Order: sequence, then C-alpha cells, then structure tokens
Amino acid sequence: MPDPYVPEFNVNPDGSVVLNVQLDGFTPGNWAEISGYITQTSGAFVPFSDIQKIPDPVQGPPSLTVKVAPPGLDSGVVATVITRVAEVKIWPTVLNAGPSPRQGGVQTWVAQQPYGAGQQGSQSNEVSAIPTSTGPVTGPGAPTGLKTTAGDSQITLEWDPPASGGGATKIGYNIYQGRASGGESLTPVNKSPITGTSYSVTGLQNGTKYYFTVVAVALD
Repeated sequence: MPDPYVPEFNVNPDGSVVLNVQLDGFTPGNWAEISGYITQTSGAFVPFSDIQKIPDPVQGPPSLTVKVAPPGLDSGVVATVITRVAEVKIWPTVLNAGPSPRQGGVQTWVAQQPYGAGQQGSQSNEVSAIPTSTGPVTGPGAPTGLKTTAGDSQITLEWDPPASGGGATKIGYNIYQGRASGGESLTPVNKSPITGTSYSVTGLQNGTKYYFTVVAVALD
C-alpha cells in the first residue's frame, strides 16, 4: 500500500506537477503557503514553495491549485512529492481525487486544520499605552534651616529635612565644603550619605572662614 504522506507519480511532459490542495477549516481571505520537496531517482531533493490567498469556497472547503515546476525534473520519470501547508504545520494526509498517481495530471490532497491545545485563535482589539516610571522622578528637595556651631578645629552643621522626598522613602545627606561663597568642592566631605540631620566637619584651621552646603540624596 503506498504511503499517503509521500505520494509518487510521473512528472508531466512539460516538467511540472500540478497539486490541488483542499483546505478544510482554513479561513477564506487569509494566506496559505504550500511548500515541500520533490525527488526523483537521483535522490536529490528539489524544494518548491508557493503563497496564495485562500479563496471563498464554491462548493465545500476552499482549495488552492499549485503548479510545481522546479528545474531539473525529468518528464515521465517517477517522482516523490513531500508537501506541507505552512503556518499550520499540517502535512497532507489523504490523496482525495484525481488520476492514478503514476499517470501525472492534477492530484488532490486534504489538509486538516487542527483545533485543540496550542491552536492560535483570532487577535483581540488593538490598544495603545505609554509606560511611566513609578520610582523617583524629581529627587529630594533642598534641606532647610541650615545652621552652624563653631568649635576647636571643627564646625557642626544642623539642618531640617526637605519638604519633599521626591518619591524617595529614605533620604541621606552629603555636605560640600569650600573657602569661598559658591566655591564648594564637588566631592562631599562625608564618605557616605549621612542619615541624620547633623554632622561635625573636623580637621579645620582655626580662624579660617568656611562655606558649606547640604544636599539631600535618595537612598532607595
């Protein structure tokens, strides 16, 4: 009994094979690709492919007719055709109608559309959206009420927290020092952010004026 998955028949005199593929369960108006391979006695597989729009059925399921004429086919010599319908991953399984497989002419196969687990359905409606950040977007505000207390070779600074954390739930502080107004260093005097609202800057030269600023930083 011949294998229905790989039918054999003679190539037509013009070097072509004409396939009529019946598409059970396919949607008219969509596109289907019929592709596969043809091999003859040489054993070399010759690929073919065709894309067509699925027509409205006249009677019964819609069908597509594909003329396959890849280079190198010998007319009158038995050929084996392996055919598939792309996108649904279904191999034709039944030689449904047409002349004897070894007489050439038009051959008809039936490709069944599966329904079950993994089968993709129709698309939903289309929507659009713009993502937005839920984290800090402005940064903490400026500390207020900054004041100093001078000591021996040191100055202690105290301040009040900013009115807004800018989205942060934990805030630390950096202290910047300079010897001229507006000339504070870009590197803070503290090695890591201060979690409290006071800090003593040590190692200073007595009798020298220093300038300070305090900047709040988000810690989360």
